[in-house]
Amino acid sequence: MDSSAETSTPESSSDLGTGALVARALGSATELVRVELTLARRELGDQLDRSVLALGIVTAAIGLVLLAVAALVASALLLLGVPGVATLFVTGLVLLGLAASLWLGARKILPRGLLSRTRARVASEIQSIEEHAP
Repeated sequence: MDSSAETSTPESSSDLGTGALVARALGSATELVRVELTLARRELGDQLDRSVLALGIVTAAIGLVLLAVAALVASALLLLGVPGVATLFVTGLVLLGLAASLWLGARKILPRGLLSRTRARVASEIQSIEEHAP
């Protein structure tokens, strides 16, 4: 029996026995799981990078809020009679506006759902398999 002839000529699905079809299906499923795991790792890496960036922006926003509060408190004290109050007050408002802008920017960057692309791909593939199953 020549085994090289069996492996070198592709057989159609109708020519294969049940065991060979099951083996082929399991091989395909294994490869699909391997590919999905690779894509999930990449997606997690992307989401981690975006989360770290958002965390840095939020940290900057918190720092600016503290500066804004300090400037607003100083301007309130200066309102009691020290000149230059308007300058400090406007500075506080500008810093507060910048902090709010950073906060909104961070919220846009932060990932919404964990592995959402991977879950959508897997659901689509399951649906496709179910449609083609006998």
